[in-house]
Amino acid sequence: LKQYNKFIILNEIIENQPVSRKDLTKKMEASHATISYIVKDLIEEGLVVETEFMESNGGRPPRLLEFKGSSKFLIAVEIIDQVLWYSIFNLNLELIKKSSFSTEELTAQEIINLSYNKIIKELEELDIDFDKLIGLGVSTPGIYEEDIDRLTNSTSKIWEGSNIKKEFQKKFKLPVYIENDANLAAYYEWAYGAGRGYSNLIYIYIADGIGGGLIIN
Repeated sequence: LKQYNKFIILNEIIENQPVSRKDLTKKMEASHATISYIVKDLIEEGLVVETEFMESNGGRPPRLLEFKGSSKFLIAVEIIDQVLWYSIFNLNLELIKKSSFSTEELTAQEIINLSYNKIIKELEELDIDFDKLIGLGVSTPGIYEEDIDRLTNSTSKIWEGSNIKKEFQKKFKLPVYIENDANLAAYYEWAYGAGRGYSNLIYIYIADGIGGGLIIN
């Protein structure tokens, strides 16, 4: 519950920044003590910073809060037949680095090991500490069945039937999120691209195979 509340409050700060603790208390209909406790955690984690003071009609003026998206980073991995792309973003979704390498004649485990080594090298060159990474997202050419941790119906035979989430987590020791490439492309267009502002969207994805994503309401 605490993690859920932290996520909701962080999202409120991102959407309405700069914002005060008092504003969050009213918006969330929570106690000032609860808001202050969670905000304190977010500040200690480096996700939120206090900025200027608000105007006050009396008493100590409250400090405004802003999201510090440059303090943490995430890794995005895109698996394509015989190629793996990896990108480093900060939490403002600003692209820091994007690279790729050939996966031809490599096994799934060899690809994961090589991606780890290359990403570690990139982080060192960018002077980014590994402990500033919050997670890794993987776009896959196939259907990921989370209940059995298997990639099925994939256009890439290297990954067909692999325990893709388990193996990435084992190597990177980070939270790992797996999703079908067409679904991710559809979501991106709905959230940030040509479909922004629409309630319904159909996306057709043509690459090594043909797929699609559907967003309704």
